[in-house]
Amino acid sequence: MIFGNVTFRIGPVSPGKVYRYIIKNRLPVRKLQEEDEFITVTLPIGSCREITDNLKRDGINYEIVSEKGAAFILKKAFQKKGILLGIIVTLILASVFSHRILSFEILTDNTEIKRDVLAVLYEQGIKAGKYIPDLNLTVAERALKRDIDEISWAGISVRGCKIIVDVLDNINKPEYREKRLPTDLIASENAVIEKIELQDGRLLKPVGSGVLKGDIIVSGKMITEKEFYKKGEKRIGIYTKYTRSTGNIYGTFERHECFFQPYYTEKKTDLKTYKRPYIEIFNSKIILFGGENNSSISYDPDNGFPSFLPISFGSVELADQTYIRTPVSPEEAEKLANQKMKLYETNFLKDYEIRSSKTTVEHGSDGVTLTVIYELYGVISKEVEFFMPKTKNYVEYIEKVIAN
Repeated sequence: MIFGNVTFRIGPVSPGKVYRYIIKNRLPVRKLQEEDEFITVTLPIGSCREITDNLKRDGINYEIVSEKGAAFILKKAFQKKGILLGIIVTLILASVFSHRILSFEILTDNTEIKRDVLAVLYEQGIKAGKYIPDLNLTVAERALKRDIDEISWAGISVRGCKIIVDVLDNINKPEYREKRLPTDLIASENAVIEKIELQDGRLLKPVGSGVLKGDIIVSGKMITEKEFYKKGEKRIGIYTKYTRSTGNIYGTFERHECFFQPYYTEKKTDLKTYKRPYIEIFNSKIILFGGENNSSISYDPDNGFPSFLPISFGSVELADQTYIRTPVSPEEAEKLANQKMKLYETNFLKDYEIRSSKTTVEHGSDGVTLTVIYELYGVISKEVEFFMPKTKNYVEYIEKVIAN
């Protein structure tokens, strides 16, 4: 019986008397052994009282040799306050956190993807301590695929109190150059053409030509005409071939940019700090009684449990933050606007040659505005696909009769 068994050593006594007790009360004996004038018998915990009452009534000596089973384990546990407290705390925590997130597992070896996945999940409200039935995992999966360029697929599942995120990394494929649709090279800027590097396509605009944004510079529609005689008539054959225009067109163009700096700067600053308790379970820190979203956090562990248990308490220091504005002079504002201009040139004009620039400074009532006109040189073409008539092998042929 799983609740417990008790082993008695009875004697000195006549074995027949003990047997009569067992038969009369129909006791379910687990084990019976005779040794001289002593009998060792093992009974379930529920049948012990019947045999002990008979033995006491007849004045027969007995002793309990062993007690085994769940009932005796629980009895010993309740006699020790530490174990009892542990059982109560475990039951409470199991009830509270049975539907709460305690840990995450990201199924990828890429540490950067793991970091990005945890950041996106946090933005979606999926973090340690959250109530699992309230989570919308489908929306979170879509957010992962939308916000992380390095993955092609993401799936989220729940196993107990653990969130498991399975992702597929993107595979870098070689550039796909097989012809699908023909393409044109069109102008990406209002520019003047200065240099042409053409591998395929029909050039429509020579060097020195001015083009507007969107104009076709190189066409993927190749037209060839050939005159010949057929049955005494002069004819012309027009061959149209569709191809992919490839190459680079270089030119000069202007770009206008404005950089504004108000008469102040902003800096993130802590307003006040305060402490909140937290509980840590399996390396997941859960702040009790909450905190503001714009708070910075630092932890101060204060473990009240033995080190081998996965539970600890501590306090967390929260800091409310805001932006403090500091006034600056017009000269300082102009200097900061120039820094923004240099940063723009470094980040966004690195693929172009800056041939000249003209800067106009305007001091307004609320700040300084720099207006810059850049003269740039670089690639001014981009490849654009277009649809073609249904033809065989990308070739179209028309034959016409030429009047004499």
